[in-house]
This record gives sequence, structure tokens and C-alpha cells, in this order.
Amino acid sequence: MSPKTKRKISKGTDKRYTSTRPRPPVETLPRIRPPEPGQAEKSLRKRIQAFAYKGDRFKADFDKAIQLYFEQKPSPTAPLNFNDAEIPGFQEWYFFDFVTRTGRRIIDLFVEEIGPGLNSAQRAMLDDWLTWNRARLLEFQQVKPGIGVVVQDLLSEEIFEVNDISASYSASRWNFGLFRPIRTAGRVSFTGSALMLTPMEKADVLETARALWATYQAEHPQASLPDFYRDSSLTLHLALKRAQEEASKPPIPLSAEGHALVISKARYNIRGDPHNVEATLDASEEFVYGGPSENHPGALHYNWLQRGRSFVPQSDYKPEGRAVLLKTEWIEGPGQPSFLNLGDLILAAQWIELECSSRERLAAGKALLESMLGNQIKPAGDRFEDWERYQQKPAPRSARPHKEPSRAQAEEVEIVEKEMLQRMTANWLDQPSLDGKLTPRQAAQTLEGRKKVIEALKQIEYINDQRARNGERPTMNVDYIRRELGL
Repeated sequence: MSPKTKRKISKGTDKRYTSTRPRPPVETLPRIRPPEPGQAEKSLRKRIQAFAYKGDRFKADFDKAIQLYFEQKPSPTAPLNFNDAEIPGFQEWYFFDFVTRTGRRIIDLFVEEIGPGLNSAQRAMLDDWLTWNRARLLEFQQVKPGIGVVVQDLLSEEIFEVNDISASYSASRWNFGLFRPIRTAGRVSFTGSALMLTPMEKADVLETARALWATYQAEHPQASLPDFYRDSSLTLHLALKRAQEEASKPPIPLSAEGHALVISKARYNIRGDPHNVEATLDASEEFVYGGPSENHPGALHYNWLQRGRSFVPQSDYKPEGRAVLLKTEWIEGPGQPSFLNLGDLILAAQWIELECSSRERLAAGKALLESMLGNQIKPAGDRFEDWERYQQKPAPRSARPHKEPSRAQAEEVEIVEKEMLQRMTANWLDQPSLDGKLTPRQAAQTLEGRKKVIEALKQIEYINDQRARNGERPTMNVDYIRRELGL
């Protein structure tokens, strides 16, 4: 093949790539241990447990509660299956929310029968628990490591601080979920076990909760939100558990056009002089020379870009469950425009091969190549490989020795990455992304639209925070978006 200068910067396509830029060190804060419960609190909790589990008084109630909470009916041949971490949450619900056969809650019976014998400190503590112990839908507005968190009740919109040191290490800003805040000796913390989700699941969960709250209000006009939380805690628990199970499933990866991912390759034999094929590719704007092939000695690598005659139709496929669109951008260098990379083309002495990440891309690429090269090439067959199986295979070893980038190259990559960050941010502002109709800039003109934009920004900020923890760059510049939209 003819020697030529490699066009500046290419990130390749949907293959495996590792950044050569070292990640910045991530600072780790020294962990502060939560304070141990006082003797009065320990004693009160033991007395409530002893009351609830003593003898056979509540045995039938306990069996029913187990079945409801864990959605299982244990038997000698099918023992109860649960995670030990769920037990504290079950106990708080069983003691404070579950209605026994008498029509009364265990905690109310405890207050009536044991309450008069409590000392003043324990009685004050119990009064606080009766008021505060509710499983509430809370969103983390601020996380203060080693101190606590600031949360907002998603139904009442009340904002308050929780001095829960454990939560300050496990939660991130904009996490939300079902939590039980309680106040003990003036200090608000969480009790039981929580169900925590990311802001990506918030819209569906909140819609369900608001519908439940509206129905409850219609059926109980005099009831308060704390009443709703107490009476509906199991329904909310199960709803969030379903949402958590769905969120734990890996997202469905799709191409940038929304098509299913399939490693798709088309090979052609070259008729005549391969230099003619090379000249045609070099003269095109759709195929850009990227340097010698990493895995085929003597062959050349080209990036197939979405520009000029390149066109891949968008999919109308709606996957069941969450999906993520995979895309790779190619840019020539600082100050230059970027283009979507659609595939890789390898040019050898006797053949060419196009590789793409979907069948639809391959079909479009083949049509383009055949129109450009005509009778200079002859089809030699297509091959397809399952995406997941491909991802599990070890990355192929390069035919060329690894070469560390020079200081100038590293600085150029740094500049390009900053430009790409700003470009992605600007594109997000002015591309339809809210309901597929309005751009964020357009949506921010109305009160309802601003709310949707703010929720979208929470998701971006959450992702940026997770990336920062791993020493990675943010996906978009949220501060710039807020300034542009006047948020």
C-alpha cells in the first residue's frame, strides 16, 4: 500500500479501547463511624422486640406479615428465602406499620400496655418514633461525607437534614428511594433497611406513588401524608423492589441509530490493482485513512464516517426495558468538526473488509462501497457474530508494538477531549431530547418544561458524580447548561 500521512485523531469504532491518559488520583476521605446507640435506646428496642415476639400472641400475625413482606409462603419443603439485609426493614414495618388481627398495630399495643412503665427518657424517645417512623420517598439533595445528607420528601417537597453518617458514604446526590427517618434524642437518622434507586428510575416510581396518594386521599379525605406513608408502606416497598429489580438488569445496548448490536462483516476480493481502490477511498469524504492496520500486517485501516453519501436509517424499535445507545465520534484534531464513526474498513493487497456494529450499518456500508468501487471489487461473503459473545472474547493482540503517545500528542488529545465535552453539551441543548419533540432550550421556556429539564440535569449530574469517583471526565458541562438556560 502507498505510504501516507495518518489523519489526526481517531477513536475507532465500537471496539475495545483503553485511554492512554492516566486517570487523576481519586481522594478518599477517612471514614467516620456512626455513634453507638445509647443505653436507653438499646433497652427500648429490646423491649419492643420482646413484646412483639413473646409467646404465641402474635404468631399468626407474624406468619401473615412474613408472607406479605417477602411475598413467599414458607413450608417444610420450601423454606423462606430472603437476604439478611432485609430483616431490619421487615422488623420496622412489622412493629410500626403492620395491622394485626385485632385491628391495632404492635407499636400501639406496646404503648398502651408497656408505655406507662417506661422512664421519661424512653417515653420521650418512643413519642419521637411514633411521629417520625415512616417509610418515606426521599431524594438526596446533598451528601456531606462523615456528617449526613440533605433530603427532600418527593410527595410533600419538605427538605430536611438527616445526620446519618452511613448514608453519607453509601448515597450519591440525586439518589432516591424508600427510607425510614427517625428522630432519637434530637438526632435524625435512618432505621431499618432502605431501597435506593438512581434518578433514571425516578419518573416511573414517582408517577406510581402520586397515583397511590391520590387514591388514598379520595378514600380517606381526613388523612394526612404520614397516614398514607404508614398505611401504604408495604405497597411502596414492593413497588420500589420491582423497580430495583428492573434497574439491576443491564441496559440493552443499541447502535446510535437504535438498531440491535451485531458484529457484522462484509469481505470483497479486489479485482485488478489495489492502488486504484486505495485512490478511490482516499478521494472520498466518507472513508478517512486512520493508519496501518493494528491486526493485519501490511494492510491499511480506514474509518467510515457519517458524512457525504453515508446514511443509516433510524430504527423505530422500542426495546422492553432500559436501553443505551453506543456511539463513537471521530475528529481530525483540535478545532475540527467531529463525525459519527459508522465502521472500520481494512484494505489489504487482495481484499477489503468492512466491519460494523449492526446489520443495518453493514447494509448501508456495502451499498456505498459497491456504488463507489463498482467492478473493482467482488463480494466474498458476509459474517455475523453475536455482540455479547464478541464482548466476552479477549481483545486481539496488536501486530505492532505499543507506542506511548508523545507529550505533544497527549496535549492534543487533552484539547480535543475538552472540545468534545463542550460540543456534546451544546448539541444536547439544541437537539430534541425531551419527549422526542422539544429541545432542552425550547422546553426551558415553560414552567412544566423547566421541571423536565431539571430532572434531566439531575441524571447527568448523577452520572458525572459517578465518573468523578472513578477519576473519569464528565459527560457534559452541567454548569454551562444551567447558565445557558437561566436555571
